[in-house]
Amino acid sequence: MRFKGLYLALALLLIVPFSVNAQKLIGISPFVSEECKVPPHAVKTLKHKLTQIVTQSGYGSTSNEFYLTTSVVDVNKQAIPTVPVQYEVELEVSLYLVVPAEGIIIAEYPILVKGMESNESKAYVQALNQVNPRSPKIRMFMQSCREKIVDYYNTSLPAKLKKAETFATQGDYASAVSVLAFFPDCVDGYDKVAEKMSEYYQKQIDLEAQYSIKEAEALMVKEDYAAALDILSSVNPLSTKSTEAMTLIYKIDEIAKAKKAAELQAKVEARQRALEAEQRAYERDLETMQRTQDYNLKMAKITADAQAKYAAAIETKAAEVEKSVSDKIVSLLFGDL
Repeated sequence: MRFKGLYLALALLLIVPFSVNAQKLIGISPFVSEECKVPPHAVKTLKHKLTQIVTQSGYGSTSNEFYLTTSVVDVNKQAIPTVPVQYEVELEVSLYLVVPAEGIIIAEYPILVKGMESNESKAYVQALNQVNPRSPKIRMFMQSCREKIVDYYNTSLPAKLKKAETFATQGDYASAVSVLAFFPDCVDGYDKVAEKMSEYYQKQIDLEAQYSIKEAEALMVKEDYAAALDILSSVNPLSTKSTEAMTLIYKIDEIAKAKKAAELQAKVEARQRALEAEQRAYERDLETMQRTQDYNLKMAKITADAQAKYAAAIETKAAEVEKSVSDKIVSLLFGDL
């Protein structure tokens, strides 16, 4: 059953179309710094707004390069002496598209918002809730971000390809793929990116498969077939080494069957030897009993014969004694007549 499940999983993986860059959206990660000076209750609202701006503008919500972050500046903050007291805040919320790894700001957009509530924290939340992710101005800002990101990718493409190739030369194919993974397909020269990613991915899974096969072979030498099978089962079916891994899986299967048959045969032979030993012991017991019976019969005969001879001897002796006594009495009484 284990092998059937394994083969089914491999088949399902093989029929799924392979793409190392199925996500076509440009990725931007929303991020609120701990240095952003807003009350704790307002931080959650701010994070939610940034996430909405990213996703509702048609971007992927994750990236390892581009981040949409913000700063909040108090333009005006006052307590209005009403009953009860009301707190009014006017904030400048600036949106920034940044590349932290490069230390650059790609785009910036300020938004003025106001809020009034019974306490300062609620006033901040009300003000931040006025940031509308669907507003035309925010959409225009995000569209400009898209254009600038595409320009950034087009400009950085040669350097990124070179960096990825450096990682690949060192055998670090995972890092090579990571360098290129977030290039959107709208970038000029994306075909080259996709080709290189596919190449590096293939080399990565082949390298992992090779390590797994070597480790499995070492375990097979130690006859730890269960552990070897677990390792071989993890080999990616898209690897060029998958056929070799499957060959070893079949081999382990045959070894397991042969081992099971050998164990069964050993049990049969052991049982046969036990039965033969029991038969020999039974025959020895019968032979011993027969010898004992023959001996007892022989001794009984000898004893009977001895007793008969003894009785005859006693009888003869008695007859002789009687005759001798008779002869003496006759001689004494009658003498020579």
